[in-house]
Amino acid sequence: MTSPEDSKRSWNMHNELITRQRDKFEIEFKMKHKDGHWVDILSRANAIFDENNKAVRVVGTHVDISERKKLENQLLQAQKMESIGTLAGGIAHEFNNILSIIVGNNELLMDELPEWSAARENSEEIRIAGLRAKDVVKQLLTFTRQDNAELKPIDISPIVKESIKLIRSSIPANINIHQNISKDTAPVSGNPTQINQILINLCSNAADAMKNKGNTIKISLSNESFDEGCKAVHPALSPGQYVKLMVIDTGSGMDNKTLDRIFEPYFTTKKIGKGTGIGLAIVHGIVERHSGVIFVKSAPNKGTTFTILFPAYQGQIEKDSDERTDLPTGNEKILFVDDEPVLLKLGKQRLELLGYHVQEHTDPREALKVFKEDINAFDLVITDMAMPHMTGDQLVSEILRLRPEIPTMLCTGYSENISVEKASEIGFKAFAMKPIDRSEFAVTVRKILDESQN
Repeated sequence: MTSPEDSKRSWNMHNELITRQRDKFEIEFKMKHKDGHWVDILSRANAIFDENNKAVRVVGTHVDISERKKLENQLLQAQKMESIGTLAGGIAHEFNNILSIIVGNNELLMDELPEWSAARENSEEIRIAGLRAKDVVKQLLTFTRQDNAELKPIDISPIVKESIKLIRSSIPANINIHQNISKDTAPVSGNPTQINQILINLCSNAADAMKNKGNTIKISLSNESFDEGCKAVHPALSPGQYVKLMVIDTGSGMDNKTLDRIFEPYFTTKKIGKGTGIGLAIVHGIVERHSGVIFVKSAPNKGTTFTILFPAYQGQIEKDSDERTDLPTGNEKILFVDDEPVLLKLGKQRLELLGYHVQEHTDPREALKVFKEDINAFDLVITDMAMPHMTGDQLVSEILRLRPEIPTMLCTGYSENISVEKASEIGFKAFAMKPIDRSEFAVTVRKILDESQN
């Protein structure tokens, strides 16, 4: 059995073949298998004619090319993801530069506002939104690159709460979100951006399953303990303490056949153009990198429940430093290089407020020329990566050739040509992704200088 459209195309081509309007018959179409699913078929045929030039027979073959089509689609998706990754990198670089200007200038404004000022409260909201936008850019890069982000002991509760705020603004208003976040959740060894990505993917799928009728997404976070009988819950579980994250929707649900395949890359039940089939595969990969397990319960018209178990971290976690704590200062001389004049001005202001003496340049060639005039004039070099005429790594390579012991720091919006490891190999003592907040910037600069002096 074939679809009406495919049948019409096949018969038209068949008629053209037997009337010698075409030399060969070759067409791809779908046929329904006896068990009910559709398969891709490649049909080839030739006509045999008698002495009167009349077609007496058509000889051909039907070949099941479903697996080939699947591989072609996977290749197409991979190429599409590569293109998206290239685009995302360009967007990240420009967007992070813009965020640096917003976050940095906002911090300078906050210094001028009294604690009791309503304007200071508004500025704090700008700062929080800017840092959240930075995380969104990280999430975009993680999604397209699928890199192994750093895992560290974290308190997962505030991350889940922040993710819910972001999700609320991105799903239809007729879908409610109920949250039940335990106040005493244990820490886990994780990556905040990737945990955020888990929730966004799961809630996006949940919203799609309910978009025509609204209803509710429930998100819960709690502690869970398992004894020797834990294998009955999931074969990959071991006895111990876990943090349980659940996302429950009241949507259309899934049958067992779909459930068996939901974590397969590129598998999707959505229409063409409505989904890539990689969201849940990414979720599964992130959970595995966190040494956790994920399992699903669902049934048609009964909704879906995703349960994720992260191993609890046994130990204390470092608390983020208070933004208002006195920042480390200094009086060393710093060579600062960035081709963006606004970012250069901002960086100079930040450093001079901390007591440093700064010489700034938008042209790395000019900066190198100044450095060559007196290689001992500076105590630290801070540079951007992507600049005209000479990249940051090229600049620092030249500087280190002249004076190998000078400390250097790389601040970049994003570059696919550089990573923490590669920067370290070149000789950079620190690597920071823009926008870098004032506290982190001040601490990093002071740390590099102290280490070089010791």
